[in-house]
Amino acid sequence: MSKIFAIVVSYNPDVDELRTQFDAIVSEGLSIIMIDNASANFDELESCVRDIASANLSIQRSPTNVGLAQAQNLGVAEAKRRDASHVIFFDQDSIPQRGFIQELVAVESELTRRGCKFAAVGPAAFDPTTSHHYPITKYVGPFIRRHYPRGAEPVEATFLISSGSLVRMRILDEIGAMRSELFIDYIDVEWCLRAKSFGYRCFVASAARMSHRIGDSRIRFFGRTISAHSPIRRYYLVRNSLFMLRLAYVPMSYKVREVMLNLVRVAIFWYRSNDRPGYLRLMRRAVSDGIAGRFGKQL
Repeated sequence: MSKIFAIVVSYNPDVDELRTQFDAIVSEGLSIIMIDNASANFDELESCVRDIASANLSIQRSPTNVGLAQAQNLGVAEAKRRDASHVIFFDQDSIPQRGFIQELVAVESELTRRGCKFAAVGPAAFDPTTSHHYPITKYVGPFIRRHYPRGAEPVEATFLISSGSLVRMRILDEIGAMRSELFIDYIDVEWCLRAKSFGYRCFVASAARMSHRIGDSRIRFFGRTISAHSPIRRYYLVRNSLFMLRLAYVPMSYKVREVMLNLVRVAIFWYRSNDRPGYLRLMRRAVSDGIAGRFGKQL
């Protein structure tokens, strides 16, 4: 019988939003392991946990902000200590919809029945503000095929967002932990591509719905919608894209595409910035740190 734990990572969260998330996860029958990255509002967060007063919810506070990847690894270690068969990762702003777990487990069972070698099953995520679903992406050489969730049929994706992804513990043991040196961005992309190098595939359960924010906002640019991130997040995105270039199991076509897209994204957000010199200095540092191999928390 499956023993599934939800791993929630928080950093200065909106406590009301987090309370909604806790209620949604617990109502799905999951136990929660929460790893907090030294949030400034930890006292308020701890009070929220006490209010819920559930035996299914535990919280660990890291004395420093160790980043998303390492916090996920801490959660996995605790789940392993509790004899978990699976974990589901959640960002602090991700809220699963009713029947979420049932749909993920159903797809996992179906893929197993088909004899498919898969690493993880993720959700169909949608923007909580617009209710628009994010596309499911699969790379074909340097090109992307985008699908939108329909029905209940599993859809293969080149990578999944880690939030909402169901992973078996034995797969984590085989493929390995999240790369803590990435700190916050490209964690899920790297892990999924590493899984692919082991012969595994990743799938989206189209009927497992979850609200989730990607970036601080979404903007339209020449007919395309792209995620807008703060300058600090853009630093990590640019720097960590250079980390991806170092990895032998990342396809060359993906590397070329990332270099080109990052140049375009940096140019777009430099143009939109209210502090162009400051933004440009930060992007120069991102490139310098990426080339020099200065990873982990730098800002």
